[in-house]
Amino acid sequence: MQGRTYRHLDGFLVQAPRLAATIKADAYFTVDPNGTEFAGGGLNLTLRDLARFGEMMRLRGTYNGRQIVPASVIDDIRRGGNREQFAPAGYKTLPGWSYRNMWWISHNTHEAFAARGSISTQRLKWP
Repeated sequence: MQGRTYRHLDGFLVQAPRLAATIKADAYFTVDPNGTEFAGGGLNLTLRDLARFGEMMRLRGTYNGRQIVPASVIDDIRRGGNREQFAPAGYKTLPGWSYRNMWWISHNTHEAFAARGSISTQRLKWP
């Protein structure tokens, strides 16, 4: 992201007009020794901002009556990936799940999906 926009990832997310509606407090990414943000699980938000973000995901990209992320993007995530290809990965606690676009999809009757960060942190959504 930084290579294309010439901006750090944390500043891009907070300054993006639509995403700023869900992120109220300072947000930051974990960085490597060179200062490069770790976007694959290094986003740090307050509990309230995480709840706002989760609610936006649950409501197909809408928050406070505004479309923050296109519903088609959320629908694509929630569709999940190929369960047969995911199974050999050996996640014994995630039987029947799949992975798509940085999200873990349960394919259960509740249609639950989760964002799982580094150090075993999780954000689970039950629509």
